[in-house]
Amino acid sequence: MKTTKSIGLFLLSIFCCINFTSCDPANNEGDDLIWDFSPIVLYISVQDAQGNDLLNPLTKGSIANQGIKAIYKGETYEKDAPLKERTRAYMAYFAGLQTEINRDGKYYLTFGEFNGDQTFDNEKVEIDWNDGKEKSVITFSSKLTWKSKKEPIFNRKFCLNGEEISLKEGFVITKSSSQSEQKFDILSVEYGIEAETDEIKEKIKADLESKSPYTKGEAYNIAIQEKNSGKYTLFNSEGLPIADKEFVIKETEAHGVYGITAEIAKAFRLIPPEDQIYSHIKLKLDINGEKSSNTFNIFTTRPNIFWIYEDLTEYYKDKYPDGKVKEVVRLLKSKPNYPTKQ
Repeated sequence: MKTTKSIGLFLLSIFCCINFTSCDPANNEGDDLIWDFSPIVLYISVQDAQGNDLLNPLTKGSIANQGIKAIYKGETYEKDAPLKERTRAYMAYFAGLQTEINRDGKYYLTFGEFNGDQTFDNEKVEIDWNDGKEKSVITFSSKLTWKSKKEPIFNRKFCLNGEEISLKEGFVITKSSSQSEQKFDILSVEYGIEAETDEIKEKIKADLESKSPYTKGEAYNIAIQEKNSGKYTLFNSEGLPIADKEFVIKETEAHGVYGITAEIAKAFRLIPPEDQIYSHIKLKLDINGEKSSNTFNIFTTRPNIFWIYEDLTEYYKDKYPDGKVKEVVRLLKSKPNYPTKQ
């Protein structure tokens, strides 16, 4: 399948000035100021000709898991490599190539951070989309000068593939690429059950295991075909389709790592992820025309593992009304299986 890929590049280089005052009676000009400038970060969004977000792993034709990487100063940075612990000091923290989500649920790549007050002269960052096509080349320059003690001036220039871009407008190009069907390998199926008696716990576990819609060794494909609908396909260990389901999205929300609140984290309370979380998607779906909606919380971790929690609490409260069921979740743990493009 051919997909047209548009790359929108947004570069955050707004500097934030925090003034620390030092009072010195010998200072005839008054207070001395210590300036702190926010880092430079490169923001990259990717969409097709219809405006679909190709960095969203659930979008039909998504490129999120095809092995995107950045090349800078001879070093290669895989997308979403695990991060080191960040210090509290306000300074540039170089995290390589990472995925983030804005408040509207839009996915984008970030590369950086770079010191905001450092001089950069035509620095080059290459984005390898791992699709056998040419890389996208980003260059940027930055120099800080002072008109006076209280007036810093930045001279900055950003280019994508040799074309200078505006910080306000960003830069969008279109690129045609072949797109294979994206599958996810099922690593494990686990259950989290909280009830007042062990007898009820065992009954619920036995019921879940006997009715599991998927097992380890199988794979699945899920694609949002339009903004409010999609299709789910399950494959056996030989790669043959064994189930198809259509769904309608009733509710959705998405968060980056800094938007995951304590309330959202309750979704994985019984079976917490083992790795660093960098994104969250909540979907409430009507599947195959069923009247009741299914709620899924999807957490993506570094390295690229999908922890999909299905909330089955209400179903088992109805099934065992006197069992004092508190919470039941089914966890589908999976990872992308995306062949490298040649």
